[in-house]
Formats: sequence, structure tokens, C-alpha cells
Amino acid sequence: MEYGWLMMMMMMMMMMMMMMMMDDNDDDDDDDDDDDDDDDG
Repeated sequence: MEYGWLMMMMMMMMMMMMMMMMDDNDDDDDDDDDDDDDDDG
């Protein structure tokens, strides 16, 4: 299929966007956790 690579590109972009959106929501909590881990270390 000629559209195979196009569909893969669309899927990759969608997954990247979803990951970025999820990261933005979790960044605040993760930053606090990371700071705590650094202090423990």
C-alpha cells in the first residue's frame, strides 16, 4: 500500500502528541517526585 507509510506517520504523530499532552499533565507531579528522589539520594 502506498498509504502504509502515511498511516505510520499519522500514528507516530498522534502518539507523540498524546505522550506530550500526558507529560505536560504529569510534569508538575513528576518534578516534585524527582526532587524528593534527589534529596533521598
